[in-house]
Amino acid sequence: MNGLAMIAELILACSIVAQLTAAFMAFRLIHLTGTRLAWSLISAALALMAIRRIIPLYHLIAGDQSVPSDIFNESIGLVLSCLMLVGIMMIAPLFSTIKRSEDKLRLALADRDVLLKEVHHRVKNNLMIISSLLNLQMDCTVDEAACASLRESDSRIMSMAIIHEQVLQSGEYASIDCLSYVNNILTSIRNSVAPNNKDITLKIDMQPGINIGLDQAVSLGLIINELVSNSFKHAFQGCEKGEVSISCRRSEDQVQLSIQDSGVGMRDQVDMDNPSSLGLQLVKLLVEQLDGTIKYEKDGGSKFTIMFNAKLRSIQEVN
Repeated sequence: MNGLAMIAELILACSIVAQLTAAFMAFRLIHLTGTRLAWSLISAALALMAIRRIIPLYHLIAGDQSVPSDIFNESIGLVLSCLMLVGIMMIAPLFSTIKRSEDKLRLALADRDVLLKEVHHRVKNNLMIISSLLNLQMDCTVDEAACASLRESDSRIMSMAIIHEQVLQSGEYASIDCLSYVNNILTSIRNSVAPNNKDITLKIDMQPGINIGLDQAVSLGLIINELVSNSFKHAFQGCEKGEVSISCRRSEDQVQLSIQDSGVGMRDQVDMDNPSSLGLQLVKLLVEQLDGTIKYEKDGGSKFTIMFNAKLRSIQEVN
């Protein structure tokens, strides 16, 4: 009987050690996996199983024979406890490897964000330097036509600089919000080319939530800059006031941008397949970059409608 008691004591002791060890390792996996509830329950269950065996072990050690010990069942319990311990020991290194990989990926993403932010910051600064040089050149130029050309170039550069400024503010490197982007461009155009002696109203009707890729945003910004600037400069000759309307709608992946003014309209017939002016030639090339179409209508003033498919780049393409 003493021999059986010693065997039972050994089995119970080994089961308790195995279960407490497994409970401790399961508790450590909470930090590695982040699944707090699941591993907490497993750890608590293993700890309770170990505590349940402490009482019969105590009675056996104290020599209390009134508490029977089923050696067969306890042996099965010991085997199960060892299997659980071995299983957790095999899982723990795997989760440790996953945790290290996640930390490395998180660090790499942080480095990528810093790098992209620095690139956009430097590009924006370089564009601002070019803009400043153009303004200095305008101050030194007496020819009005040359000044107008420099002013147009400056306006185009600012429309590109606005993209990088908005990316820096939002922290979103794959796409840009059209509503805030167009508002920023129109503010820049009004400050640079809007005539001071005319009362021209800007009417903006943009559908919220339209995002486009940065490559498309550059072309779209230049198109808006070109058409709105032309309306400010040429559409209201002989008029004291007027209105320029910009609307943007999206249906699935199709984006429709309309730019319309209430001015006198273009005197000559406009053929967008073969435009005669430099500005419209630039607009046609930019629309082709968008893989889109453009239509001109003369309805009181001038109206341009551009249709294109919005394309968003993935993170892999950004990298």
